[in-house]
Amino acid sequence: ASVRGGDERVTVDLEEGSVESLRQSMDGAEAVVCCAGFVPEYLGKVDAQRCHRVDNLGTRKLIEAARESGIEHFVLLSSLLTGLTPNDGNLNRKLLNTLGNVVDEKREAELALMHSGLKYTIVRPGVFSSSQQGNIVVGESNAFTGSAQADADVGPPLRCASPFMSSSGGVCALTRAQVAEIIAGVVLNPEAYGRILEIVARPEVDAKAW
Repeated sequence: ASVRGGDERVTVDLEEGSVESLRQSMDGAEAVVCCAGFVPEYLGKVDAQRCHRVDNLGTRKLIEAARESGIEHFVLLSSLLTGLTPNDGNLNRKLLNTLGNVVDEKREAELALMHSGLKYTIVRPGVFSSSQQGNIVVGESNAFTGSAQADADVGPPLRCASPFMSSSGGVCALTRAQVAEIIAGVVLNPEAYGRILEIVARPEVDAKAW
C-alpha cells in the first residue's frame, strides 16, 4: 500500500506491516481511503489465505492504525453483496464468495470499521467495466442484490456490455474512474459519514455529483 501526503510517498506492507508502521505512515493525514483487495489466482486454499490476510486482517490493521492516529474519516471500498448473510440464500453471494471467501472477509472488515468509533463511509461497487455504460446509480445497503425485485426498483431490464454478475438485468458495471469519482465526493463529506453506498450504472439516468 502507498500513502501519499504532499510530495512524500510512503510505502507500507499491509500484510506484514505492523499497526505502528501503518500509523506512522498516516502522520499529517486527515482521511484514509482503503481500496485494498487480493488478486485471485483461482486456487481455492491459496485465494482463501491471501484474501484473509489482505481483505480482512490487513484492512483491520489499517482501521486500527487510523483510529490510533486520530484520522477524521475512513472510506472503505468494499463490494456489493457483503450486506447479505449465508442464511439469506442469495445465489450470487454464494458464487462470489467462492473467490477466497471474499464476501465473508470483506464483511468482517466492514464490521470492524463500523465498530471502530471512526467516522466512516463504505462504498460497495460491483465488477468493473473498461468502458462507461451509463451514469452512476447510488443506493443504500442491499439495494442491488440481483433479485428481480431489486432491479425492478431501479428500472426495466437492459443490455450491458459488462453486466454486474448479480444483476437480473437492471444494472450495469461501473468504470474505475466512476468509482474514483464517488470516493472523491465522499471523502471528508459530513453527508457521507456513517453511510453505506452501493453503486452501479444505468445508461438513461441523469448524472449526479456527490
